[in-house]
Amino acid sequence: MKLKVNRYLFDKNFTMGKLYIDDILICDTLEDTYRGDNLTNTKIYGKTCIPCGTYEIKLTQSPRFKTILPELLKVPFFTGIRIHSGNTAEHTDGCILVGRKEKDGLISNSKDTLRYVLNALTAARNDKITIEIKIGYY
Repeated sequence: MKLKVNRYLFDKNFTMGKLYIDDILICDTLEDTYRGDNLTNTKIYGKTCIPCGTYEIKLTQSPRFKTILPELLKVPFFTGIRIHSGNTAEHTDGCILVGRKEKDGLISNSKDTLRYVLNALTAARNDKITIEIKIGYY
């Protein structure tokens, strides 16, 4: 299974994108501010989205949320990056939030959207799951 995030809207406080699963548009995404892909000198903890790239996803127990969530593995400069629910960039801490765009910087229907994404990933649990994060439309 292959997920893609297309980042298309960049603001000083957030980054918005679209999430696709196997090339089917699923939902909108919300992340922290994009500060480039080489974060050696530009990363601000809890306020920077992860670098573009392709990452493996595993469903693992989240110590913070106390439930199984998708975890992105081997993300440079980051640990514990997950796909989860939330509404604003204040809820991300570097993670990818899923939902329906209400306006720039705000998503809604996040818990239901996460449930849908989790069901899809759980069905593919025995397959390799990856996520490709890019700038621009696919």
